[in-house]
Amino acid sequence: MLPPDYVRRYIELAYATTAYGAQGATVTESHVLVGEHSGAASAYVGMTRGRERNVAHLVAESVEDTRKQWCDVFSRDHADLGPAHAREAAAEAIEQYGPKAPRRRPAPRLPAEFDSRPAASPSAPGIGF
Repeated sequence: MLPPDYVRRYIELAYATTAYGAQGATVTESHVLVGEHSGAASAYVGMTRGRERNVAHLVAESVEDTRKQWCDVFSRDHADLGPAHAREAAAEAIEQYGPKAPRRRPAPRLPAEFDSRPAASPSAPGIGF
């Protein structure tokens, strides 16, 4: 039993929330339930809410299984696919747009009657286009 004044001042009912609901909150201790659908973003949010302690809970048969599950969490989100993916994407971009890429023809200019931009005033400041 806790005194009502203590409860009013210091207790907050937060037995469960989503990662989105917890974002921005700071608590004394955070407990995160990790499962087969947990992703890196939600695990990160949950594991950075506790001021004094952050605990991840998961069901595993061994320490090795625990480690594998934890690593799997961080391979589920597509926002950051890791350095190997970033390297491949950069190589593709260099090939497509880099100095050795095939020259592209410039887009044809529209005839003046189709150009909806106002004519530039010779005395008006411009931005160099």
